[in-house]
Amino acid sequence: MNASKVPSKLPVEILRKPYQRSLRVRVRPSGLIQVICGRSVREDELKRFLEQAQPFIKKSFRKLLELHKDLPHPFTSTKPWIPWLGQKLPLIIDSQAPKPFFDEEQNLHVEKTRLNVETLRKFYKLNAGPLLQDRLEFWASRMNVRPTKLVLRGQKSRWGSCSSKGVINLNWKILIAPLEVIDYLIVHELSHLKHHNHSDRFWDFVEQFQPNYKEQEKWLRKHQHMAEFLDPRSELYQPAVSREVIRQVFEFE
Repeated sequence: MNASKVPSKLPVEILRKPYQRSLRVRVRPSGLIQVICGRSVREDELKRFLEQAQPFIKKSFRKLLELHKDLPHPFTSTKPWIPWLGQKLPLIIDSQAPKPFFDEEQNLHVEKTRLNVETLRKFYKLNAGPLLQDRLEFWASRMNVRPTKLVLRGQKSRWGSCSSKGVINLNWKILIAPLEVIDYLIVHELSHLKHHNHSDRFWDFVEQFQPNYKEQEKWLRKHQHMAEFLDPRSELYQPAVSREVIRQVFEFE
């Protein structure tokens, strides 16, 4: 791959900051290459830096293409599905569905004009409350802890938290995950009622109830992007460059 292809074929944004001493590069989820540098950096320095950064940029785009392979596309796919409790839940376009509902085979029926981000966000929120409350009560009893209440939130990247007043905050988007991952998340936050940190004693307490907690943490790190379709501002769904161009530039299969 010729070095000149990086700046000429792919979108590059130069962010000049007054107190930036070093040159940094990152590839946004949209595919936009951003270079962060000081205000006095010359164009020839930027070009040379981009050439040297080719291996990192190529690796970043390969990872981005891998992410795209598993992304749900419920609004554009001919066989739409959404991630639901660790499975791919088929969506059935149904003119007789005034609101989303499950059939006997656990397919989700949605009326075509209602198949949008807001409908699916409401669906996740509606179902998250009872399920997460039930699992919270189950684990609180087993762990002998007493949270004050459960609050559902929709943060972009945080799955849960525990306040100093015993309030457990859980992200309703966690319904993309298998039940065992959801249980781990709840145990993690409830454990903070005993240990308000991430000390060895905290992890030992978590491990009493979730012996495989490292596997559940790994699942969350690997699959958190699966909830991006519920964010109308997600860069993953607003590409700055097409996947075809990426493959062409980097000669990916």
